[in-house]
Amino acid sequence: MAEALGPDQFRILAGGERKARLEQGVRINGVIHHFPVISPEEEGNPADLILLAVKASGLDQAIADIKNQMGPETQILPLLNGVESEEKVAAVYGWDHVLYALMRLSSVRKQDDIVFENDRGEIHFGEKCNENGYSERVRAIAEVFDLCGIPYAVDPDMQYSLWSKFMANIGGNMVGALLD
Repeated sequence: MAEALGPDQFRILAGGERKARLEQGVRINGVIHHFPVISPEEEGNPADLILLAVKASGLDQAIADIKNQMGPETQILPLLNGVESEEKVAAVYGWDHVLYALMRLSSVRKQDDIVFENDRGEIHFGEKCNENGYSERVRAIAEVFDLCGIPYAVDPDMQYSLWSKFMANIGGNMVGALLD
């Protein structure tokens, strides 16, 4: 997204020590990337799209932190594992700003490098039900992902997709932890 949209249209929101670490660069697949990073206190142009990519333990803070990036048209995709993040975000910002979302990808952290298998990841998003066509906001986000070359899917039943991923994570993560 950073390359396709440029620094005027893309930014990462982080505060404190995390902001300082991100400003040093992020190593992804052996390449160090530098992204524009702003603090939660900064105000400016509202974001068109916010991708909430945090652990569940950081969701409440992230919900508070995005306040200064919100505008009347801002859309939020909570890309967390689990099945409750959309409701939590919508309780603060309203369903007009929140779509269902999840991310499926293969990644591993090796010391200071994050290694992704680029051909095995995609973002799934949409309204709760997308069986009868896509809403205007789903189409708008799909256009952004197309522009950025981000693989995605708009699933017919997003609640089913959230629960399906949750079940796969529970089964896979438990077995992985047991087998190290």
